[in-house]
Amino acid sequence: MSFSRIGQGRQYGHDPFGTLIIGVGDRQRRDDGIGPFIVERLEKILHIAETFRFLTVPRLTLQIADEIHSAGVLIFFGSTVEILKEGWRCAPLVPEKVCPDFQTRHLSPALLLGVFQSLHHRNPPAWMVSVQGNNFGFGDEITPVARKRVEKAFSNIVETVLRVHEGV
Repeated sequence: MSFSRIGQGRQYGHDPFGTLIIGVGDRQRRDDGIGPFIVERLEKILHIAETFRFLTVPRLTLQIADEIHSAGVLIFFGSTVEILKEGWRCAPLVPEKVCPDFQTRHLSPALLLGVFQSLHHRNPPAWMVSVQGNNFGFGDEITPVARKRVEKAFSNIVETVLRVHEGV
């Protein structure tokens, strides 16, 4: 499992505290890297607040359960192939129920929350922010079209993160 923590942030114990911002996506697959791209930008703006932590992962797996366990609120960022009217959207996440023969190496945010809820009997508030991508082929950077969508939506994304963090 390779994942990177961005910034130092505060190290949390087991009491849920603060907001964990997770950028999901493979940076080697062009627009799939939108999630980490946004989270890196957010970290530059919000790094002074100890109540934010930042994490980027190429895909969601159970290995990040400890990170989730220590968070009071979760905000996931990623790309989507769906055509979005505004180019992006933010929606609350509802945990997916986990079947008894659950087996997978890759999880959606909702399924990860469902597994977490089953294991820890806790359901932290969670949100998914998606930005429309177009090209998911091999390449190190997001496409100019996706970058433009992020730029257009970024101030709204920051406002959304702050509202969710404050519990509004």
